[in-house]
Amino acid sequence: MKRWISRYHAVAAGLGAAILLACAATPSLAQGLAQAPMAGGDASTMGGSDETGYIGSIGRVPIRNVLPTRVNSTLERRAYAAADLERRRTEMSDSEIRADISEQLEIAGVSCGVRGHKRVGTTPEAQSIYEAACDSGPGYMLVNGLEPSATSCLVLAGGATNAARRDPNAAVGAQCTLAENQNGLQVIGGWARAAGVACRIDQAEWLGPSEGGFDVYEVGCAGTEGFWLENAGSGWSLKGCLEIRAEGLNCRYTDPSEQHAWMRARLSGTSAEACDVAEVRMVGVSPQGRHYEARCNAPGEGFLVRIAGDGPAEDVVSCVEAEDRAVGCAMGGPYAAIPESGTRRQA
Repeated sequence: MKRWISRYHAVAAGLGAAILLACAATPSLAQGLAQAPMAGGDASTMGGSDETGYIGSIGRVPIRNVLPTRVNSTLERRAYAAADLERRRTEMSDSEIRADISEQLEIAGVSCGVRGHKRVGTTPEAQSIYEAACDSGPGYMLVNGLEPSATSCLVLAGGATNAARRDPNAAVGAQCTLAENQNGLQVIGGWARAAGVACRIDQAEWLGPSEGGFDVYEVGCAGTEGFWLENAGSGWSLKGCLEIRAEGLNCRYTDPSEQHAWMRARLSGTSAEACDVAEVRMVGVSPQGRHYEARCNAPGEGFLVRIAGDGPAEDVVSCVEAEDRAVGCAMGGPYAAIPESGTRRQA
């Protein structure tokens, strides 16, 4: 976890920068390739003669054969085919473009009922770049062409936010601007609720890929503990921000006061209900739940508790009573530190 979290900034920034570079390319390149004569011939040889014919289609747009006997370079053949594809797109109606974008996204591995789109620019390889809004879920930036690729608007936005944190003047690359695609909080919040988060989600952001290659998101909760959310293939995986902190990482959208409020709510109705929580740490995880230490504002007062899911605190033990347990209190209670062996050291 620590390894990838230090690298995801560069991953996201690279995606945005690549699209930014592509958008900056001249849109006349496609026209130039479409009109340029081939070696030993002229532009008329690009026509639909028997010698030329068709070699298939991308989306709903037919691709002409570009006379491989006269253009020997694979790269050049692909460039001419892409240019011909782009020329034909200029003749398509809006509904045809929408259907073409939908098919291109499907080829790129994205299921999206396109409900909105706009042309963003053209790559140096004469491939159109579109922004597409989907019927549900996030939108995508699509690099159209013979081998289409799609990048989620959530990924682009998360990468831009982190680039700006590091350098307010950083070039963050192309971003999704369709009104329908300004839905990151709604989309990620819906995923978090499906994973079991019950709070009112007020902030959300894509963080990066995990070591397993799955997307990780952070959600902030109004007045209480937030979470990291990972789409782990078999289902959503949740980690509370106290657990994230115990791993040496940090949540951006959860502050200590919200975690204190979360613990006070868990202590309600228990023997520790009167504890005015001043500090919380996660002690560990067992099959029965997650274990925490709560230090109270009253000097020398604290508790060890076990919490299953987001339920109430159970197995509540004061730090004084915990002296004979393998894990004791470490936040200003009777003991200042607990060595890994579990033997307590007097403060």
